[in-house]
Amino acid sequence: MRADSAADMTEPTFTHTRTIATPDGQSAFEDVVVPLVRDGPQRAISQTHSATALSFRYTPGEYAWDWHTAPRRRLIVMLAGALEVITSSGEARRFGVGDVLEVTDTTGQGHISRSANGEPFWSAFVDLDTEVARAEPGAEACRQRPDGPDAIVAFRTTVADSGAARNDTIAVPLVDIRRSGRVSDDLPLTGFQIAWASGDLDSGWHTTGRRQVVLPLTGGMDIEAGEGPRITVPPGGVYFSEDLTGAGHRTRAIAGQSRTAIFAHLAG
Repeated sequence: MRADSAADMTEPTFTHTRTIATPDGQSAFEDVVVPLVRDGPQRAISQTHSATALSFRYTPGEYAWDWHTAPRRRLIVMLAGALEVITSSGEARRFGVGDVLEVTDTTGQGHISRSANGEPFWSAFVDLDTEVARAEPGAEACRQRPDGPDAIVAFRTTVADSGAARNDTIAVPLVDIRRSGRVSDDLPLTGFQIAWASGDLDSGWHTTGRRQVVLPLTGGMDIEAGEGPRITVPPGGVYFSEDLTGAGHRTRAIAGQSRTAIFAHLAG
């Protein structure tokens, strides 16, 4: 994953990796460039892309899945640890914190995926449509029931009874078992965008324009609210922005670092 600096570019871009099925039934990687459009001197953002659901996943270190196709088209956003993927050509790529892998090879030979270095990892899955190519194997496909945490911790800003924005932390339960680990319930989405912000970002006090989950890929962000602790959301963190009314919150860059993030728009 890479976001080119918007400081000296008219049209900054975001780059991520995609797996594809080739015409001969094999699989390959390709690099995808997503244009970003400036919406001010400190920001740039992509168009809204289709998405249907967001979920979170903990994958144990022993995870290794031989040749398989993707159950559906989705983004895998790495939150902690690392994932290794191998395509038909033998090319292997490793994806760490802040990297984004789009899997689209729902037919053909598919790919191999496994935990890097035998270490567990965390990820967010953004489903791109409602079409399921095949059922994803559950716990019965594992040699043993995946062990690990029962929830992922996230940050959240809501509106307090006083009308001030309130920061707190929440636990999103991991309620299901899949071959790739423990999984949360789906959060319905209407779409997502890729957003860039400069290292001198200071948004001033504002409410969020929509309920959304922000997944920082680089840089992170500092969130100040009228109530609750000031929070720092690093790359790989999860932030629920839900104060549609009230006095609003204030967002700043961390240590002068530019930020790239996924804005996943919550339905409802």
